[in-house]
Amino acid sequence: MGSYAPHFIRCEKRKCNLGEILNDDGLCSVVRCQNGFEPGPSGSCVDIDECRDYDNMCRVGETCENTMGSYRCVGQCELGLRVDPGTGRCRDVDECATGIAACFGGKACVNTIGSYRCECPRGFRESSAESGSGKACDDIDECAEASVCGIDSQCKNSPGSYRCVCKAGFQRRDGRCSDIDECREIR
Repeated sequence: MGSYAPHFIRCEKRKCNLGEILNDDGLCSVVRCQNGFEPGPSGSCVDIDECRDYDNMCRVGETCENTMGSYRCVGQCELGLRVDPGTGRCRDVDECATGIAACFGGKACVNTIGSYRCECPRGFRESSAESGSGKACDDIDECAEASVCGIDSQCKNSPGSYRCVCKAGFQRRDGRCSDIDECREIR
């Protein structure tokens, strides 16, 4: 009798090129990825680092930041500033003019470099009492503060201001109260 030796057939797994994957039929097929992704070595899609792979993705004054499937350009300016596309330099954002600022209690917006502040307008001062939205502005009674009018006039306070009214027997001439010469006026 003779000896029987089993004959083994050796199978090797087919290898696919980069960007291909072995399908169920044992054939290599191209891997299709969404925008922002590319086929990786294992056949799955991997993120493209646009910031690394492509130059000048962003404008001057911006930094490229890779995100999953995309990228974004981030300004290099501090808060309250933005990149001027013409010069590439950081420029102040006028929060008062753009409406970003919010002032309450009669306060006016004053723009500053990189920010803003709220101030009481001329003729008003910040109240000592706190309200729901901070301190409000109270009228300054200039008439009670100092003698702002001459001795021939009387001070009349008004919101944010005052006016000097000539006393009886005087009339305003050239911004001053002058004595009326009643004898001369009667003629």
